[in-house]
Amino acid sequence: MAALLQKSLRDSGIRPRRKISVESAGMNANPNMPALPTISTIAYTRGIQMQDHRTRIVTPELIRNASLILTMEFQHKERILQRHPEMFDRVFQISEFGRDPDDAAIQDVIDPTGKDIEEFQQFVATADSEVNRIAKHLLRIGLFD
Repeated sequence: MAALLQKSLRDSGIRPRRKISVESAGMNANPNMPALPTISTIAYTRGIQMQDHRTRIVTPELIRNASLILTMEFQHKERILQRHPEMFDRVFQISEFGRDPDDAAIQDVIDPTGKDIEEFQQFVATADSEVNRIAKHLLRIGLFD
């Protein structure tokens, strides 16, 4: 999802007011593993090369250095905030960022790892929708010119 957001922002033609780094890390990742073949194939169809991607785990340093953290699941957000309560205004679920906190659209984005192709397809549809919405919100809040 991070690679899709990075590509969406790069391809939008708008320029950030400051350097923006979009990174990916997992709460339960096995470090230094390549992207799953299904994810690599899906990414390739969207013009994203994943051959150099390696998984990494969320670390305290990554959290401290982040100006914004978007998590796929509520439990991921809660785990980060339990360990780093000072980040309360910078940690959001992907579906939560830029929405009213009571919005019914705020839901977990389910990781399709180990699931069947239909669940991967649902993940891709959700990822596309959320990435487009997030990019528009970043423009609206003034991170881009």
